[in-house]
Amino acid sequence: MSLSTVRVASPGNNAAWIIPFYNDVYPNRAACLQAFPAVRAAVSANPDPSVQKVSATSCMQVGSVAYPYQIGETELTTAQYVTFLNTADPLGRNPRHLWDIAQSSRMWPKYGSINKNMRSPRGQRYYVSSPVWANKPYNQGDFSRGARLANSIQNGTQLSKRRRFVTTPAGTRLAVTTFTVRLSTKTETGQYTMKNRKATRNLKSGFAVSSQDEWIKAAYFDPNGGGKFSWWDYPTNPGIYTNCAVDTQGCASGQQPNQTQLDANGNVTNAGTQPLASFEALPGIAPNWCPSQFTAAQCAITPFVPAAKIYVGNVSTVGQAATRSPWGTLDQGGNVVETTDTISAPPPDQNPKIVWRRWHGGVVTATAYQMWLSAVGTTPQTIPGYAVNPWRGIRLTVRGR
Repeated sequence: MSLSTVRVASPGNNAAWIIPFYNDVYPNRAACLQAFPAVRAAVSANPDPSVQKVSATSCMQVGSVAYPYQIGETELTTAQYVTFLNTADPLGRNPRHLWDIAQSSRMWPKYGSINKNMRSPRGQRYYVSSPVWANKPYNQGDFSRGARLANSIQNGTQLSKRRRFVTTPAGTRLAVTTFTVRLSTKTETGQYTMKNRKATRNLKSGFAVSSQDEWIKAAYFDPNGGGKFSWWDYPTNPGIYTNCAVDTQGCASGQQPNQTQLDANGNVTNAGTQPLASFEALPGIAPNWCPSQFTAAQCAITPFVPAAKIYVGNVSTVGQAATRSPWGTLDQGGNVVETTDTISAPPPDQNPKIVWRRWHGGVVTATAYQMWLSAVGTTPQTIPGYAVNPWRGIRLTVRGR
């Protein structure tokens, strides 16, 4: 498997202080605490987005990382995850629940990206359901799956490490390092010890699921001082920190990115319109497509009928939006929300026995607020019935390689 990464430097950068899901950033704890009473009063009176009411409850420090690291240039792709599946589960018996039936296009024509055929040869039983899915983001990720993938890479054999240079739309020359690794079948130990329900990294080097701070720094921290206190509002552009009526109008006044336009295969057709992300610029209007082998009636089929009304958008091919973060990552805004390995407290009224992890970046069917620096969501580390949300991604990091 090959993994392309970009380097994130400036170790020991200043942290961002935020109030979750309130669109602002503060230079230090004192400034955040000073602002908090007025913010809390405002969101109690008129929460927009509505998640502010339960999330904007305290100040939080994020985004400071003490070491340089590499992070995935793009989200993990469907083809990459299929390679992992066929290595980790060559017989297709699925003992670690790395796949579930709702990921099959037979069960879910529109979002099913990975099929399984138990009659295929050993090591070939999982396959990309349609060629158009190969370079789309893997859309059923969670921490447990990402951590086992990281272990497989960590325990594998590095075959090559190559560097190439690309020119960004802004004219910057960017180094992209690609690691090619022969994956290992060992998934339960390595970077993470999976029998530990609250698994954290065992090693200071190697491959891992990105942490919250690594993810946020790569997406938003501008080493050249752009944005506000060196922090962009979006992974695509500095934006303007303003609390828009995103639930009804989007956030044009905050200089949200432009919305991707997709062809029938989910390829971006307006990459010249920068900055760009796959999200809802206006509520209820998402980029959308369905594999062409299916009829409109088949595309409407879902195994999760009570949630059918939310399935109104679909992801774009990784990297085609062509808008980079300050460090050169692609698609950290929109497309799929990306899980991290950072453990968090459970949300109010949720099961405290479940281990929760932070996730970031927003989904294709959400408005701009999910791409804000302050959008620090949380999710169970292992999702029963994974495919209810078909916009769950993974982004890996590398240190010391």
